[in-house]
Amino acid sequence: MFYIPYFHNPGLNNISFKTFFHICRIEKVSFDLHTLKGVSFQLIDSLQTGLLGLFAVAQDYNEAIVLVKDTLDFLLKQSTSTNHDYQRYFLFLRLDKTR
Repeated sequence: MFYIPYFHNPGLNNISFKTFFHICRIEKVSFDLHTLKGVSFQLIDSLQTGLLGLFAVAQDYNEAIVLVKDTLDFLLKQSTSTNHDYQRYFLFLRLDKTR
């Protein structure tokens, strides 16, 4: 398991909940209840604040890290689709390793 309690991505402020989770479903950014693997978001405030938490669950730590990397790449792609240079603002406020 890998847990990021909160991170900030101001590019998410233009995306509604419905659209965000629809895109997540299309891109297969989700948690599979049958295999008990995948990622889950923690909504700290409204999506428009750009604050989210993230849980990644996998068989081992390295697989969880790959899930986190893929998910963060996905989030960065969503924020840069608005034609703003949000990559430099994509801030990781805290990164915790849990076992």
